[in-house]
Amino acid sequence: MQDLPAIEAHQSAKMNWYNFPNGWNIGMFLGLIILVIQILNVTHCQFRATSFFCWDPHNAMIRYEMTVTVAGSSLTPHEIRDRYGIAFGLDTTPVGWEHHNIHNIFHLVAVTESRYHQTDPASVTIRYSVNGGEEQLWHYPM
Repeated sequence: MQDLPAIEAHQSAKMNWYNFPNGWNIGMFLGLIILVIQILNVTHCQFRATSFFCWDPHNAMIRYEMTVTVAGSSLTPHEIRDRYGIAFGLDTTPVGWEHHNIHNIFHLVAVTESRYHQTDPASVTIRYSVNGGEEQLWHYPM
């Protein structure tokens, strides 16, 4: 007959392979790692112009109007929507609202133009106002 404490020690080691020293287990460790990654991501995004994956508060209302010209002709709001994937309020004028940061729209235009429209580049002008303040202009290409 085998020694009973040896069997219990073997079963205990076999059942608790996922435990760390000091009472930590793999679930607690992975939960902590995920929480730390989220905290670092949120902190990092607070200091960037674009904040797609951030718990960024909706503390700004940005009204913007896009004018897009390709090969000398202006695009309609429907063509702008199809080109950039931006839906405007009434689909009759290229006026939209952004609840985050206007740099999200700038980034969308720049990435779309550089990746998908190298053969038919556009000239884009965005007139925008943050929280009803002074109107500003942004141009692509700069």
